[in-house]
Amino acid sequence: MPDRVSLELIVLPWLAFAAILDLRHRSVPNWLTLPGLLGGTLYAAFSGKWELALLVMLLVFTSDLPSYIGLGAGAALLTFFPLVTGNVELIFTGVLMLAVFFLWRLGAIGGADAKVLLALPLFFGSSVLLVVFVAGGLYGIAAFVLHKKSIPYVVPIFLGTSLYFLIPSQFLF
Repeated sequence: MPDRVSLELIVLPWLAFAAILDLRHRSVPNWLTLPGLLGGTLYAAFSGKWELALLVMLLVFTSDLPSYIGLGAGAALLTFFPLVTGNVELIFTGVLMLAVFFLWRLGAIGGADAKVLLALPLFFGSSVLLVVFVAGGLYGIAAFVLHKKSIPYVVPIFLGTSLYFLIPSQFLF
């Protein structure tokens, strides 16, 4: 399995390219986001985090359900699956993924944003999402102050992930 530095060298250029496309076109195509999500799922499954990989796969399948049914199925899945497995980190990751899922299903973020956010903990664990959420919150506050109606959200995902790599591991869980 690749080490963290190797993953950083793969994931950061992928995120940078997605952020550039999001800035230029306000859209990130599936041909760019799906391989990251699939690669993260395979990496998690083969590195012993099969429960997380299965959770993300099931969540992706619920995304094709009609609006409220998909929202309910995704919420139930993210709530009960981690509890049934008894995996504490999975419970925490499930809560963070539930936030991503709700933001996406309610239209606050796009599908590409959600796929990228779901891929990150597959590679690096749930603590990456906390840093990304802080970066996204600060980015959102700046956009509000500047009276922007919509923002390319892959940009703060890239910035937050980059910041995550700079934080010493003893400060992360």
